[in-house]
Amino acid sequence: MRSAPDVLWVFLALPLVMALGLSVALLAAPGQPLLRHERARLLALACAAGLLVNYAIGMLVAGLRWVLLADVAIAGAALSWAVCLHRGVLAEMFAMGWLRWLSVCALLLLAAGAVLFEPLHAWDARTIWFFAAKRIFFGGGVDGAADWTLPAYGFSHADYPKLLPLVAAQFAEAWGVWNEYIPKAGLLVLLAPAALGLAGLAPRFGLSLAVLAAPLLLSTRDYLWNGYLDTYLAIYGVLAMLYFARWLSSSAPLDLALGGTFVGIAVNLKNEGALLTVCIGACLVAWLVLARGGPAMLRWRTWPAGAWLALLLPWIGFAAWALTRHQWQLANDLQLGTGSSLQRVWQRLDEGQLAVIAKAILVKSDIANALGLLLVSGALARVLRVRIPASAWFPAAVALLYSAGLVFVYLATPNDLAWHLASSVDRTMLLATVGFLGSTYLVLEAMEGRDPVHSASPKTTGLQT
Repeated sequence: MRSAPDVLWVFLALPLVMALGLSVALLAAPGQPLLRHERARLLALACAAGLLVNYAIGMLVAGLRWVLLADVAIAGAALSWAVCLHRGVLAEMFAMGWLRWLSVCALLLLAAGAVLFEPLHAWDARTIWFFAAKRIFFGGGVDGAADWTLPAYGFSHADYPKLLPLVAAQFAEAWGVWNEYIPKAGLLVLLAPAALGLAGLAPRFGLSLAVLAAPLLLSTRDYLWNGYLDTYLAIYGVLAMLYFARWLSSSAPLDLALGGTFVGIAVNLKNEGALLTVCIGACLVAWLVLARGGPAMLRWRTWPAGAWLALLLPWIGFAAWALTRHQWQLANDLQLGTGSSLQRVWQRLDEGQLAVIAKAILVKSDIANALGLLLVSGALARVLRVRIPASAWFPAAVALLYSAGLVFVYLATPNDLAWHLASSVDRTMLLATVGFLGSTYLVLEAMEGRDPVHSASPKTTGLQT
């Protein structure tokens, strides 16, 4: 896959994904005229919901060809419904400003070069997600790959969620051949909702968004295009934290819908997504219990249908895969929650291994830098007497809880601890690192005076788009 028509073919798949989730976005749209960043949010919601619709179909329908046909039928029906009944909102969604469009397209085009023109060679990418995609392609669907239960495939972590493998296998199916390039196009489809979600975060582009986006996209090195999913888990994780934080401040159903779909993509990417979901859920419960306006946010009867669909949609594919995994008796290699894992935790604590884990995390990841940046920005806001909304600390709270969960995983691992730390800390701690960056972004945004909820007289700093 080396020619311009092949690249064009990949980008033609993006409107199909957006059309799949178009109904969710339109049903979640606010009644009043949309601001430009809200239009970007609706496009992000459509793309994210489209990915989840496709995953649900792939988990419920046998045969890749039937899945593709169902995708086309549902996308066509949703587009026809939108044109007939919501033509004005549909046209308004795409008018999100030239700078946002330029940023999103530039990111996708830059990523396309590395994604599509570099073959699969990274170990985890080849043996986990894209090996699963290969099994789905040659088996004709997820059900056709039931021989993953054979001991010979034990190296491939067959219990992992199948969102990316399904999309990668669909590209190979549509192209009619499996090679080392075309299945990686699934990474671009996975990046599109995240790019739109980043573009829709702020009413204006300014320093705070740069502090978030630059480390998130540039410091992850080749993890953005080599087939590993740690970067994508981190991106969707921090976006989920940020949009849930927005909802805690604004009670806007659109923010709730985006938080739900982004965490839904994360939980269907890697097993760590389940830990992220638990951490976000626990922090949401704590915030709603402690917040005076908590009951008002939970007036679920006032939520639009799109918000409900966005919250429920991720769990269709998740539940279908969980049942399949149980039927095939696929167990996770970490054996978490078993008596042996708890015994290892106590043993390693007694041996003082907690200090070893803490040192590895501080040395091999950027979490200390991210936490330091958050503390400095918080201290500066205090000196300047800037009021920081309580929701700004929500991503940091999730990051702390997630870090504690990962420490427990390392204590419980049946693998050699030194090897496990050396081979994974820089990737697994990425989500916690960007969680702290998420809170830094919200603190800096409050300092810029651009938070539409908490700033009575927003300043004009930043570039209006």
